Amino acid sequence: MKRTIPLALLALTAACQDAVSPTSPATVDAPVAAAARADRQDIPDQYIVVLNRGAGDVAAMVDRLAASANARVLFRYTDVLQGFAARMSPEAAAA
Repeated sequence: MKRTIPLALLALTAACQDAVSPTSPATVDAPVAAAARADRQDIPDQYIVVLNRGAGDVAAMVDRLAASANARVLFRYTDVLQGFAARMSPEAAAA
């Protein structure tokens, strides 16, 4: 009985391991990313501005940046990234 418990644990441990290592995300996503770039259609005067994490009060930062760039905020990003989408001139976006 003492010998069957370690053998059972060994078999259980081996059964729980993945036999195949996962594929690299770069390998899987490369064709999709290339197709997205090839089919890309820029929207004139619309930009996505991404703020650094820990930038403070995101709403206030968006309002301040939009006002200084004379931009019209179209959408605010607050979950996965912090920032906003806006309509503004190319000069304002480059500043």
